[in-house]
Amino acid sequence: MKTLTILVFSASLLLSISSLAADSTDDLAAEKRSIEEFVSPDGRIDIEAVRKSGYQGTLDLDGFDVLIDPKTGEPLVQVSASSASPSDPDDIYWDNSISPTFPGVSGAVLALVVHDSNLIAAGILTVAGSVTANRIASWDGTSWSALGTGMNSTVYALTVYNNQLIAGGQFTTAGGKVSAYLAQWTKSCCVGNRGDLNGDGDDANILDLTFLVDFIFRGSGDPGGCPNESDVNGDGNPANILDLTYLVDVIFRGGPVPPGC
Repeated sequence: MKTLTILVFSASLLLSISSLAADSTDDLAAEKRSIEEFVSPDGRIDIEAVRKSGYQGTLDLDGFDVLIDPKTGEPLVQVSASSASPSDPDDIYWDNSISPTFPGVSGAVLALVVHDSNLIAAGILTVAGSVTANRIASWDGTSWSALGTGMNSTVYALTVYNNQLIAGGQFTTAGGKVSAYLAQWTKSCCVGNRGDLNGDGDDANILDLTFLVDFIFRGSGDPGGCPNESDVNGDGNPANILDLTYLVDVIFRGGPVPPGC
């Protein structure tokens, strides 16, 4: 009888210990807190917040990576790439069809502008598509082209001012010319005054008049290669009889010179 009593007591004691252990494990799991609670907006662990909370125990790192700041040695916390939201309703507005059809560039693009109906990209790149392009390149909708020999260092900003492309950055040369961090791209099919329809580089003359007559009345030639040159009167329209009249006045009647490009 004594032996049976001891066995019953021992079994009860083991059950009680097991129950306490299970409760303790559950309590620990419930008390385990995420490191997210103690991370400041800049990704640093807010020790003061930890102290004020009075919490002691394991920090749950699920969904986060801990890195070491190489400069200070301080731990930094960031959301794990694997735990980032896999999708967002607004993702439907991104069109990736440009990627397989738009030949990329070799480095980061830091600035984009539209100039002369072309897309200009600049940054750290040295190749655009299959073209060598030092930090800046032009996309015409079909292919890339370089803007001369480009710059010798990074381009950070692009803008268009007075119809001219302006680039700013860390470079000291642009097109092989000394440029103190700022340069202007001035290439244009139209240089000086309008009216050089035949593209011989001379001011408007009888040869340009003949070219325009042939185009308007005989359908030969094409002054559309440089719209600004063929828009002799500067009204913004394609070459027409008004431009011809204007050119006749300039050449034979001493009329006002064509406006500048």
